[in-house]
Amino acid sequence: MDNSISIFSSTIQSGNMKKLQTTTAIIILISALLYTAFAMGQEQQQTRYLLEGKDIRISGFGGPVLAVSQVSGDAALFTGGGGAVLINRSFYIGGFGEGLTSRHTLPLLSVMNSAGDVTDYYDLRTDFGYGGLWAGYIFHPEKAVHAAVSSRIGLGSLSLTEDDYHIDRYDNIMEDMVFVFSPQVELEVNLFRWFRINAGAGYRFTGGIEKQYRNSQGNLVHYFSNKDFSGPQFSLGLLFGGFDN
Repeated sequence: MDNSISIFSSTIQSGNMKKLQTTTAIIILISALLYTAFAMGQEQQQTRYLLEGKDIRISGFGGPVLAVSQVSGDAALFTGGGGAVLINRSFYIGGFGEGLTSRHTLPLLSVMNSAGDVTDYYDLRTDFGYGGLWAGYIFHPEKAVHAAVSSRIGLGSLSLTEDDYHIDRYDNIMEDMVFVFSPQVELEVNLFRWFRINAGAGYRFTGGIEKQYRNSQGNLVHYFSNKDFSGPQFSLGLLFGGFDN
């Protein structure tokens, strides 16, 4: 009887040991899987950088720009300038501003008001200016003479101004918001490490001109059209900066 109890007790203990060993093995296996999944998750969550480890050169430049174009079919002079951040001596992005410098007038503008009365305006001056984003790409900047492309895109204003020199003030007869997009191809000359000349040829697209008035016959007409301020453009820029850093 004692031997039977002893054998039964040993069997139970042996079974419990096997269960304990099996349970321990399962716990160890689950822990290993969880640790592996956690480690992989941590590795996947590490931040990656597009430009990490690459040799990036950043400098900048800026300067005045002179441009010749047309306004209402007449030759026009624009002056302005801009500045940009230069990346790896090739790609740049920045801002610009440009305005009409030459004088353009309307000899006579007859406007009818809501009561039917007509007012005549003489020699109204055209004011046109805009500014915005300037971006471009320079090909083979290491060469003394090289090509480039650029684009200017921005917003501005167009107005007709009455000059009243007797009381020294300016009255806007009309003012309108405009949108300007001006792509061009360019030729650049490296004169010094810090100075280059840029000559460009492109086209200025102008849109958003919508303001209207009633003429002396009572017809509703536009002051200007988009094509009055759109056309070929030739520019010359004097650029100063760190072009070889």
